[in-house]
Amino acid sequence: MKFIDLTHKLENNIKPYPGDPDLNIEYIDSLNNNGECNLSKLTSSNHTGTHIDSPYHYFNNLDKIPDLELENLIGPCNILDASPVKRNDDINVNDIKNIPESLEKIVVLKTLWAKNFNSDKYFLNNPSLSIEFAKLLVENDVSLIATDMSSPDFYGETKIHKYLLKNNVLIIENLCNLDLLKKDKYYGYFIPLKINSEASLIRAFVRDI
Repeated sequence: MKFIDLTHKLENNIKPYPGDPDLNIEYIDSLNNNGECNLSKLTSSNHTGTHIDSPYHYFNNLDKIPDLELENLIGPCNILDASPVKRNDDINVNDIKNIPESLEKIVVLKTLWAKNFNSDKYFLNNPSLSIEFAKLLVENDVSLIATDMSSPDFYGETKIHKYLLKNNVLIIENLCNLDLLKKDKYYGYFIPLKINSEASLIRAFVRDI
């Protein structure tokens, strides 16, 4: 069985979303320094690298990460192809090459914007989902939209975030390797840590159905 990893590697040179704290992996014990073992500490925003936003990100009365149902994070997923997008594109339904008649509960949007990952352009010139596309997800009872962009919104905006999360559509940002996805459907795994917070770093991967 072949798995395709869609997760960015977390390391000290990874760029956070502008204004968020830097990720730092610090060894507080090390075999190289005659320590008893290798022991490290991770300091990071929960929105660095490949991660998931829960509704609590913008709504105090809605679900945090531990409240999320696992069946909404694992299962068949449609790969919708909008690639290649350009800087500041507004992604409409007509930009998608392969929308099926009915959508799975998990949708992966392939834009190939991840080629700009770890650059200022990746954040500042991020494309956005159109409200039309966001409504399509809600109307089809999609529970999770995952993409290789830094956000479903243009930089500095929150309209699409709020619309999706208010309607219980979870958001995964900063996927990678979507160029390796050649089929329209895979079985996906988007696994957060059980952190009592609004977001979590995740491991995301897919396999053939």
